[in-house]
Amino acid sequence: MSCTSSPRKLIRVSLYGVALALAASVWPNASQAFCRTSTCTDCPRDPPTGCTIGGTPIAWPSACVSFSLNHVASESFDFATASALMGEAFAIWESARCGSDEAPPSIRISPVFGPAVCAKPQYNPDSGNANLVVFRDDVWPYSSKGNELAATTVTFDDDGLIYDADLEINATGPLNVPMSENVQAEQLVQFGIIPDQHDLLSIMIHEAGHFLGLDHSREESSIMQAELAPGEVRTQLTADDVAAVCEAYPPDRETAACNFEPRGGFASACDSTPVSGGCSLQPRARGSGVELSLLASLATALKLRRARRRNDR
Repeated sequence: MSCTSSPRKLIRVSLYGVALALAASVWPNASQAFCRTSTCTDCPRDPPTGCTIGGTPIAWPSACVSFSLNHVASESFDFATASALMGEAFAIWESARCGSDEAPPSIRISPVFGPAVCAKPQYNPDSGNANLVVFRDDVWPYSSKGNELAATTVTFDDDGLIYDADLEINATGPLNVPMSENVQAEQLVQFGIIPDQHDLLSIMIHEAGHFLGLDHSREESSIMQAELAPGEVRTQLTADDVAAVCEAYPPDRETAACNFEPRGGFASACDSTPVSGGCSLQPRARGSGVELSLLASLATALKLRRARRRNDR
């Protein structure tokens, strides 16, 4: 498989031989099963771990990141329910406790800017952005394997700094939605799951992990495990999940002052002529009994600059 940047970019880049490394991650040590996404898109994967060897691990540089749910939400559930569930998914990762001090990871995720009108994943280096969450009710565009549940597109630079992340959820099939008497995330109560439905909260937590720069884990009970069967619920962080988010966002990490604004400022609407910059990885969510494939695209922006030099990838 190959991927090529858009012809309107300055540089055209082709990648070859990446069938096993389209969502790259660093090689963990023998005591951990988790993998982190990295900047290397053509490095080999380590057979025992499934993690890609090489590259720089990616992470959000700020301690504060926002997300914006598309205002339509889904035909199956309203905006308030979807927003509360997505907030709960991110809160579960924030609830991890790191090291002997049991300090939280140095990352906060909030819907502070409210809903977005835009309904397509994109990154705009010269204008505003939104880290989008959108449901696909009618058509699921990633059908090569037939069992994909979601897709998260992450845009980053060669230094591993995440610029943007957009999360799409497949709502064309039956989803189990936790019921609640109140739309507040802390009051959501799950009353069980129907066997032939995929659990929406489990999907959201898994994709929130990709949003944070985590890759799939081979630990069977991990939230970042690549498979989710109908009727299965996986909403509790394992020790492996905690280790992953604590490594990516250690409590003592040096960050700039908290700023939830996306790069270029918040933009609710789509850009009519978006130009992606850096590398974009799109890990597809877990399917029914199938290890999910990973789709990558690489593009170079006309004016995208890193802190030290132009990104020519």
